[in-house]
Amino acid sequence: MELAGGSRLQPASWSWNRTMAAIAAALVIHFGLLFAIPVMAEGLGYEPEFRDAGDIFEQAAAVVEYTDARLVAIATSAGMPEPPQLRGDVRTARVAYAAAIADLLLLAAVVVVAGGKGLRGLAREMGLDRSPLANISTPVIAAGVTIVAIAGYAALVRALDLDDLLVSDPAPATVLRDSAALTLFGVTTVVLAPVAEELLFRGLLMRKLLSLGAPVAIAGSAIVFAAWHVSPAVVPLVGVGAVLAWLYLRSATLWQPIIFHTIFNLVSFVQFAGHR
Repeated sequence: MELAGGSRLQPASWSWNRTMAAIAAALVIHFGLLFAIPVMAEGLGYEPEFRDAGDIFEQAAAVVEYTDARLVAIATSAGMPEPPQLRGDVRTARVAYAAAIADLLLLAAVVVVAGGKGLRGLAREMGLDRSPLANISTPVIAAGVTIVAIAGYAALVRALDLDDLLVSDPAPATVLRDSAALTLFGVTTVVLAPVAEELLFRGLLMRKLLSLGAPVAIAGSAIVFAAWHVSPAVVPLVGVGAVLAWLYLRSATLWQPIIFHTIFNLVSFVQFAGHR
């Protein structure tokens, strides 16, 4: 694809083996840390769960069930049941987002190793040696249009009574009760995720998929990006992934999708933190 000034985004120079090994390593790191969070929390003496127990109706049902179990225990002289854990442990939320920070830093390191060019070489390869402010209006406008489009999608889904397909809150309500957890979540979401995820999905994977053609590169990286987030909101995530890929393809600098991603996540974070 020809770009402004006659430049052209080329397929990556690293091998398919390196690319697939990096994706596999990223998966192991990402999901390994997810499964390790409750183990680490218990090791520190915290409750393993940092999410609240459902909505107010589910919590009320759990209280009623616990009350019934206590009455049965009293009547039968049996041991008293453990009370239900209705509210997540904020300390475990801190552990979770500290782990998320480690996850994103490791993902970035995986990309650097897979690129085989060192930090400076990889920066040149991905167009990160250019000014991030060049043509900054493009990702800013694209982010605004995408946010409006997703709001329209959400309205349509609600009108069709398909709320399960909506984007859920970016973090559990537990985070709102603890400044440290909220800060860690903000660093994860607004600062590190845009950089690490763009390095992995656009910088590493999409660039390699370009050898199969631009349509495959855009669609393939968008689908993998959506699947990575393990969310029922597949349609908007694929759409966001496609826009991110298009920005990289047209500009040949990873700064453009990083800026878009940062704005998108910042809006989401501000909306979430506003519920505090």
